[in-house]
Amino acid sequence: MTSYSSNEASHGSGNHTNQELSSQGVPEYNLSGVLHFLQSEWRRYEHDRNTWAIERAELRARIALLEGERRSVENLKTDLLRRIKMLELALRQERMKSAPNGSTPATTAVPNKMLERVASTSHPEDMPDSTKLTSRAATPSNNMPKLPMGMKDSKGRAKSREFLQQCLQEIAYLTSNATLNPIIHTTDPTDPDSASQPPRPQFVVSPQSAPAQEVAPVSNHIAGPNAEANTPAAAKEADSSAKLSVPSQPPFDSPEDVMPVSSSRGNPAVQQPDKVPDVQLWHPHGSFSSHLDAVRALVYDGSGEGLFTASDDCTIKYWRMLPTAAQTGQSKPVAELLTTLRGHEAAVTCLAYSKTHNILYSGSLDASIRQWNIPSNTPSKSETVSLCLSTVLPGSEQAVWGLSLFPYNGQEDMLLVSVSASGKIQLWNTSEKEPQPLLSWDYFGTDPAHEVQEERKSLSSIPVPTYVTKCPANLQVCVVSFTNGTVKLFNLVDGKELMAFKPPFDSHAQANMVVGHPTLPLVATAHEDNYIHVYDIRANACVLSLHAHRDSVTCLDIDPSGLTFVSGSHNGTVRFWDLMKMGEADSSVPTYQAKCFQEVQAHEVQSQEGVLAVAFHPSSPLVATSGADGTVRMYG
Repeated sequence: MTSYSSNEASHGSGNHTNQELSSQGVPEYNLSGVLHFLQSEWRRYEHDRNTWAIERAELRARIALLEGERRSVENLKTDLLRRIKMLELALRQERMKSAPNGSTPATTAVPNKMLERVASTSHPEDMPDSTKLTSRAATPSNNMPKLPMGMKDSKGRAKSREFLQQCLQEIAYLTSNATLNPIIHTTDPTDPDSASQPPRPQFVVSPQSAPAQEVAPVSNHIAGPNAEANTPAAAKEADSSAKLSVPSQPPFDSPEDVMPVSSSRGNPAVQQPDKVPDVQLWHPHGSFSSHLDAVRALVYDGSGEGLFTASDDCTIKYWRMLPTAAQTGQSKPVAELLTTLRGHEAAVTCLAYSKTHNILYSGSLDASIRQWNIPSNTPSKSETVSLCLSTVLPGSEQAVWGLSLFPYNGQEDMLLVSVSASGKIQLWNTSEKEPQPLLSWDYFGTDPAHEVQEERKSLSSIPVPTYVTKCPANLQVCVVSFTNGTVKLFNLVDGKELMAFKPPFDSHAQANMVVGHPTLPLVATAHEDNYIHVYDIRANACVLSLHAHRDSVTCLDIDPSGLTFVSGSHNGTVRFWDLMKMGEADSSVPTYQAKCFQEVQAHEVQSQEGVLAVAFHPSSPLVATSGADGTVRMYG
């Protein structure tokens, strides 16, 4: 009973004020609740504004498409009329030269060859009307009136020379490679979605249509460059637009100026802004329970198919997860119990698993650290689980709050670090048959300086460590959180203090957990004052302070990819966050931002405790949570 009281003292929830208010019948209006309401209203407003912006962009894109089609038809009409005039003039001049000698059919051979060349290089399938008009103009007619001789004056020759020069320029353009091999928008053959997508209308705007060029980039900001029309309305529009036969016009100055007018696949929110979210949502995959009390720790085995749970009922249970049941998405058991490990005489508070040696380490309020041999592969329920208690690690004096394994000298999981209620941080060598403490230090490390000695004397009591973890960015240090909210980094070799982070706002709220980022030099802490702080160990600064929950934040875990982290609170909620790097305020201190994209009421509140542990699966998109209600829930 004494050890359990120390657990309550170390992991207190700080809800005495709320309990008194509830007993008096006064509504719980506090600053955090008001801020949460304002944040929710702001998110709703932003969602409505984004939806309106998307609809406006789609309408503007539709208008740009229609305006571009109209201008292209007008340009086609103008181009055909210009061709007719040039060809008629050239034919009249040739007929006029041969009219006195009566050799009209012979002199029309050269214009006919030129007209045939123009017709053959102008894609007649795209311009049926143009071909008909030019063929009519090339056919000699006996009914054509004779031209007066006044056309041979200098003014007529200059005008004819100008038309002929334009005709030669157009013929040179029609025979160029840019026209014979037009630039079209092709889909990526490696894209699996391109095979099932509707055809894209090929549309090129001429340089004269400047307003269409200004409106077209609007849709390009909403959707990606490889976007397609996936909605039924957009597909119908694409089919109708694809039937238009628009001739090729002179290209723009650069390929970047040619862009699709409308597209909608680049951003999922453009397709269905009310149904398709911007990020993945985590859905409940089921729950299982066999413990008689709160479940305080979770850890996966080496194969990833097994899960260990530690509870206040003094037991550790080994579960085999059923992936087929988890994929159904139904709220039913997703794991089967393999065995129960008994040996602790008080609540089990922490777990650590060595994938290299297949050994499970457990810490308890009975001031003991136990070592369990585990099979290399997760057994099935029908198989006999041969588990045995190999060693009880000596040296602990009070309740053990945290355990973590570290590599050393190229060997994985060689060192074990434990933190206890006695204020000591102990280092163990797991390669020995009977591990003994190699090193031990407290809040100030092994070799404190003179000013630290004065601080030690000034403190009425030394802060107690609450959790220990490793930082993947530097595996030679261990990260420890303390009851005064401070986070310190210690050298594993000699136990010297390397760095210390104190929470901002002059807060001294207890840090319940600390985790290291898998890819960045960051560590995150969960505090009793409802905050999550993120520190950069290279910049030696706090880069993010987040008011995360309405109650104390009890647990944290970061996805192996490093893009998402999950937090649990004593109010029974679990929140999923996106961690984003916003840039750098200066050359040395980066800035980060976290956005909550989902909140789940995961566990019931019992004895003023809610969610006690969260854990991402090392290889699968699964999250396990445990709470004071004695259940374990899976999300994926």
